[in-house]
Amino acid sequence: MTTTNIRVFIVDNQEIVRSGLQRLLELEPNVDLVGEAETGQEALNSVPTLRPDVILMDVRMPGMDGVATTQALKELAPHAKIIMFSAYADDYAAAIAAGADGYLAKDISGDELIRALQSVAQGQSAIYLSVPRDELPSLVGEPRKDALDFGLSERQLSILRLLAKGETNATIAEQLFLSERTVKRELQEIYKQLDAANRAEAVACAYKYRLL
Repeated sequence: MTTTNIRVFIVDNQEIVRSGLQRLLELEPNVDLVGEAETGQEALNSVPTLRPDVILMDVRMPGMDGVATTQALKELAPHAKIIMFSAYADDYAAAIAAGADGYLAKDISGDELIRALQSVAQGQSAIYLSVPRDELPSLVGEPRKDALDFGLSERQLSILRLLAKGETNATIAEQLFLSERTVKRELQEIYKQLDAANRAEAVACAYKYRLL
């Protein structure tokens, strides 16, 4: 069975960042770097033609920033998944609110980046925050809540923890000794209880109320 490579597009105003990501991705046999852009407008011009599977989007850029670019690309190229990344921890909430499918801190390892690309390409969430857990409330501005406040069971909370790590349904099922069908059913209930439309929103809510 042939595995289709993940087509990746990079958007970052810093040439050194783009070059570093390019070198890293070129070493990965299952990833194809199909293009890059220095500005948000360049990305809007190129992405519809190049049709990447995943876009790595810097949050803070001169002119059209990553948030505005992500919102525009969600309309222009809805097929593409977008992972936003930043050196600033407080960009997390804005990235998720913009509709990003994942969020990465710029100090993550190369292995974590590749796992994030694979997860998002498969329709999973990918969120890596390099910030102490006790600082999260200051980023999201909401008080801590208990899982019971949302009607989440211990099993659902365990699934949510693995979800936050970017694990696939199959991996979650294996680790919790559940069937994939059960995991899918529990995920739908988690989304309902957290008023989330997808994995990224569920994880964002979990961090927002410090459920994890």
